[in-house]
Amino acid sequence: QIAAFGATGDPRTGESFVLAPIQLSGYVMAWLAGAMILTMPLIIGYLTPAYGPSLRTACLQVVGNCILFTIPVGANYLLSINQQWKLFVLLGSAIICEMVLVSTFVRTEWGIEGAASAVLVSDVLFSAAVAFSCFRPFRRGLLAPIGAVALCFLPFVLCLPVALWLQTENRLTGVLYWDGLRFLGIGTVYVLVSGVLCLSASRVTGVLDHPFL
Repeated sequence: QIAAFGATGDPRTGESFVLAPIQLSGYVMAWLAGAMILTMPLIIGYLTPAYGPSLRTACLQVVGNCILFTIPVGANYLLSINQQWKLFVLLGSAIICEMVLVSTFVRTEWGIEGAASAVLVSDVLFSAAVAFSCFRPFRRGLLAPIGAVALCFLPFVLCLPVALWLQTENRLTGVLYWDGLRFLGIGTVYVLVSGVLCLSASRVTGVLDHPFL
């Protein structure tokens, strides 16, 4: 399909190197976000203990960075089909949305966590909007591309609850040896559970069935 896209420039011929890479990136980044959530208590507890109260904020920032997984492939695709104006409009809208949300949430009792939550919300909206703009030529109607976008974010729905649940069991004792052993045990559980969930989801959605070329 890359040859067909290069020959015709028809956006509809680019599905194989847009849809599948974005979906697979979602699985990788969702798993990585969960792994980082589990690792954060150990890193902050032993390397930067003064930032202990900001653990939730750090986790929100990590998830927000990983949730932007659609941008590298999506932005390049929009540029390749001469629809960079969509990217600029979405980026500008996301910045304005983030400014409004941060200025609102930071004044609440949530404080800095509220600001981090606002950034996460704007990241989700921006990432989803870019994915929707990319999938629109490949799916008829409105619900079909929305469904395709939802499937891209499905791994986060599967991995993050597992990571957050296991994080509550990963309480530091102050003894590096025991904390390290506990982290390895909890990490192993996370790898197994999240791996089974993501593999099952990939088979149901058929993400591994798409050829890249």
